[in-house]
Amino acid sequence: MHRLSVLLNRTARLRALVAGLIIACAGCGSDNAGPSSPVDPPAGPTGEPADAGSPALDPNSNQPGIVFASFSMDNAYLTSVHTGWMSGGSLDPSNILSRLSGARAKGGRVIVKLSKGRDTFVKNPDGTFSLTKWKSLVSGYRTVDLGPYIADGTIIGHYLIDEPHRPSRWGGNGISQATLESMAQYSKELWPQMATVVRVAPSWLADSPVTYNHLDAGWTQYTVGKGDAST
Repeated sequence: MHRLSVLLNRTARLRALVAGLIIACAGCGSDNAGPSSPVDPPAGPTGEPADAGSPALDPNSNQPGIVFASFSMDNAYLTSVHTGWMSGGSLDPSNILSRLSGARAKGGRVIVKLSKGRDTFVKNPDGTFSLTKWKSLVSGYRTVDLGPYIADGTIIGHYLIDEPHRPSRWGGNGISQATLESMAQYSKELWPQMATVVRVAPSWLADSPVTYNHLDAGWTQYTVGKGDAST
């Protein structure tokens, strides 16, 4: 399970991000983990699976609180238990509005990743992170009207990147805190009201002289090896 942790004391900006996002997924280290349902429901008219038959969400339930979600989960699985999803590699500019509309119709709230799911799309040939490639992918949504979904709380955050602190993931060079702030700044230039989130421990973000004016939050994965959960 995962939990979003507030990085900075910017209560007004983070109100839409809610107190936290709990994510249950089969492969918690992967951007592409999906729901663990053994049988997918039949496809509906939009190509997504039809309603799985679980208790429905209230379509007017976009309220503050904890969202319980899974990576890359279809809207058909949104219920009174699973109240949102986090995108992996399933979103692109051609399908995001239909995905968001489907989530909104069921009262779901989501975090979107706008740079595809796999690291390979944002890497240089030597495996290091390419801010240019990342910006190019994100800019593909520039003409997509995300504003209404940000304003009504359907979108609660923009998931910028995964595990920037791990050099082994980025060609031997981790992504710096300063670069993360630049990524968040670019996101805010396009969508000023959309909260920006990075999957890394907030303590790592704080271990830098960088002033975060645009990066709103970090979230970290809990494992039993880290000790008592309440601590």
